Amino acid sequence: MENSNHRVGVIGLGYVGLPLVLSLVEAGFDVVGFDTASAKVLALKRGDCYLEHVDQGRVEACCQSSLFMPTDDPRNLRRCRTILICVPTPLRHGREPDLSYVKHAAGLVKEYGQECKLLILESTTWPGTTREMIAPIFDDDTMLAYSPEREDPGNKHYWLATTPKLVGGLTLEATAAATEFYEHICESVVPVSSPEIAEAAKCFENTFRMVNISLVNEFKLLCQRLGFDAREVIEAAATKPFGFKAFWPGPGVGGHCIPIDPFYLTWKARQVGTPLRFVEAAWEVNEEMPRRIGRAVADELNKIGLPVRGSRVLVIGAAYKKDIGDIRESPAKGVIRWLTGRDADVWLHDPHCPEAAEAFGCTPCSLLMRADLCAADVVLVLTDHTAIDWEKVYSSARHIVDTRGVLHGPKVVQA
Repeated sequence: MENSNHRVGVIGLGYVGLPLVLSLVEAGFDVVGFDTASAKVLALKRGDCYLEHVDQGRVEACCQSSLFMPTDDPRNLRRCRTILICVPTPLRHGREPDLSYVKHAAGLVKEYGQECKLLILESTTWPGTTREMIAPIFDDDTMLAYSPEREDPGNKHYWLATTPKLVGGLTLEATAAATEFYEHICESVVPVSSPEIAEAAKCFENTFRMVNISLVNEFKLLCQRLGFDAREVIEAAATKPFGFKAFWPGPGVGGHCIPIDPFYLTWKARQVGTPLRFVEAAWEVNEEMPRRIGRAVADELNKIGLPVRGSRVLVIGAAYKKDIGDIRESPAKGVIRWLTGRDADVWLHDPHCPEAAEAFGCTPCSLLMRADLCAADVVLVLTDHTAIDWEKVYSSARHIVDTRGVLHGPKVVQA
């Protein structure tokens, strides 16, 4: 597993695959990055980074290196000895797993990766995928392993190198080979007994987060009825040094992982006759959040004698979390659709994703001017980006509905 003369293929150059490519090239591996999206390949050939949270300098250095080949031609995978699959695993209608991208990627490896000795799946999936779906495609000469991605875009404390890497192979040999491989780019590699353990761990990690976010959002509603601040309660509970982990209320869950991964687990649970009713109930709480926030805006408008129809609502934030431009599965979409569906005049400002207004069907507000804030009947805070001048927001807005607890004062309603 020496990195010199060891060609690695990475299938999928998104928010998981691209950071992997950068780390592998920096470690001295010869890397082929394959993606069916020609636009991504062309961008990398120019040295351009299309992911906001990835350092442009690293991308430029990688693309200028002779060790990296971005391509949309799968024939370039032929000399790869290790191949990583990092493709999307979305949901179909009815919340059923869609593994078509994984199947396609495995088919490309089978057809073009004749020299591949180690194949690792990183895409999130249900427990059993590697053994039941990938293994039958390959002969015993190819070692198979699963190692879940644990990317958290925008996290300045944990990234690929510093986040422990789970590895579970179909055989002891595969586990050992995958462990040795990741030790070149990760500070800590944690081998487990099987791919099923690693697959289930990934699903459970994000199911844990979704359930707790649901719990804290429901708890927030109780605190509002009782007349005190849920965030202060959580801060008080968090002083306990054991047995408690703080989660914070917000407009719901977003991103590619938390709204998706629990359903890979619940789908598998139904297949074996053990439904996860608690998880299903938690999801219903988060599904209701955009409507609850929409109604909170309507209530605030009613207090000042205005209907939703025709009222101007200035929304701050479209991304699913602060300081990134990712709007995948963002709860902002549901909130905005609730408001526009009732003929509100919705304007949207997000410095990290200015294209979100068009995607969500509302009016863009590219610069957050005092005039824009003053003109709004209600300002709705959905994402607490650091780049926002929150003092200007508070001083200029007449009425504020805040879902993130970033603003406080007599003109602010926490929702």
